[in-house]
Amino acid sequence: MSDTPLAVFTAAWDPVQWNPLWAQLFGDPAEPGARAQNLAWGHFGSGRQEGGSRIERDAAHTDAFERRMVADLRRAADRYPDDRAVAELVSGLREANPRFAELWTRYETVPGGRSRKTLVHAELGEIVLDCDILTIECADLHIVLNWAEPGTPAADKLDLLRDRTAAAARG
Repeated sequence: MSDTPLAVFTAAWDPVQWNPLWAQLFGDPAEPGARAQNLAWGHFGSGRQEGGSRIERDAAHTDAFERRMVADLRRAADRYPDDRAVAELVSGLREANPRFAELWTRYETVPGGRSRKTLVHAELGEIVLDCDILTIECADLHIVLNWAEPGTPAADKLDLLRDRTAAAARG
C-alpha cells in the first residue's frame, strides 16, 4: 500500500512498520537521530517527533483522539499486566500530562472511528487528512491509514508527495 500513508503500531502504540509516504508526512522513526517514539508519548508526553510535521486537530477531534488513545492503552495494560514497558509508559504519561492522568482515571471504553487532522508539512503547508485505525485484536496491532478527500488541495499535495516518494524509490 505504498500510495497510502500507512503505519503499523503495537497494542501500546510503538511503531513497528511504516511506508515511505508515512515517513514523508510524519517523519521517519528510523532516521539517524530521530526517536522511534511511541505515538501516545509523542502526543501526550514530549510533543512531535523531530523531522515530522506538526499535527493540528479541532477540539472535538483532539478529545476523541485522546480518549481513544487512553482507552487503547488501558486495554494493553489490562491485557499485559506484567509488561514493564507498558506499565512504565502509562506511569510516565500520568506523571507528564494532567489530561492523560484525568482520562486514565475514567476507565472509558471508546469505540473506534474516523478522525480528521490538519498536518502542517514544512514544505507543502496544510494538508487535511482523514484517518482510520484498523485494530487487529489477535495480533495486537493497529494499522493507521491516512488519506485526503479526492479533488481537494490536500489530495493534490498528497499526490505530489506520492510522486516524489515513488521517484526517490526508483532512483
